[in-house]
Amino acid sequence: MSAANYDQGYYEAARRGVEDTYAAGMAQNAFSRTLSQTRGNRSLDMMKSSFSRELPTFTSSFGQRGFGGGGVKSGVMQRSMSNYLGDFTRDYGSAQNDLTDTMRGYDLQGAQLGAQRTGGLADLELQRSRDIAFTAQNIEALKGMLGGL
Repeated sequence: MSAANYDQGYYEAARRGVEDTYAAGMAQNAFSRTLSQTRGNRSLDMMKSSFSRELPTFTSSFGQRGFGGGGVKSGVMQRSMSNYLGDFTRDYGSAQNDLTDTMRGYDLQGAQLGAQRTGGLADLELQRSRDIAFTAQNIEALKGMLGGL
């Protein structure tokens, strides 16, 4: 039995449905990923800008209190600077990791959409093959009942 003798319309419509669902999901995923990346990068840039603006004020406050200035750096100033820089480094690193994790989530979602597409298309092909085989069996059975036409 040739494919030309078999109605492929249902399967073609179903295949297009799987492809359309995949394309819509991937478009939404790509758009959401772009927005999240933009927001994450903006937050990181704001952290750097804020740090750059606050650092001179932070260091000058020690000189005003007599803990630094003129090449003198007290233990209090060094410990405070270490804490300040350490906090910034930790917070900035955490924000970078959060952004990376978010991007990985979108990548995972894209992979899942691809797997659903592949599975959906494979299921359609399997159903089509089964339907063709069932139809061929019925035709052979009819041939036998009709005297081997």
